[in-house]
Amino acid sequence: MFFKTDFTIAHLSQQDKQPIQESKEFLVQVFNAIPNPVFDKDQQHRWILLNEAAANFFGNDKNNFLNQKISPENSRFLPEKIEKIVQIDEQVFATGEEVTIEDLYKDIHDQFHPIVVHKTLYICSIVTGK
Repeated sequence: MFFKTDFTIAHLSQQDKQPIQESKEFLVQVFNAIPNPVFDKDQQHRWILLNEAAANFFGNDKNNFLNQKISPENSRFLPEKIEKIVQIDEQVFATGEEVTIEDLYKDIHDQFHPIVVHKTLYICSIVTGK
């Protein structure tokens, strides 16, 4: 993922880093322009990245999510819903197969909205070296 490039370019000169940094900033802008919530979690269920739409959807500041595990405080999900989310995440990690879920989500105004969630496994070659 483009957010993981910083540690792989540490040995480059500042001049060589500039185009990479500009590309990263462009991709961040594109990512945040996606109108649907998009987010990534690691195998410890910590939020690694999320776009502005995801933060708005959950009714919280993006910085309150990063490197944090999903919780009732940052997602408004009840503990039993979080347990189910973690189980499905584990299934995707174990099988590598995409899972699609239709559910209801309660927003910050206590209104329920139907949602469709697509969970898929992405293994970043920059991080794994594969």
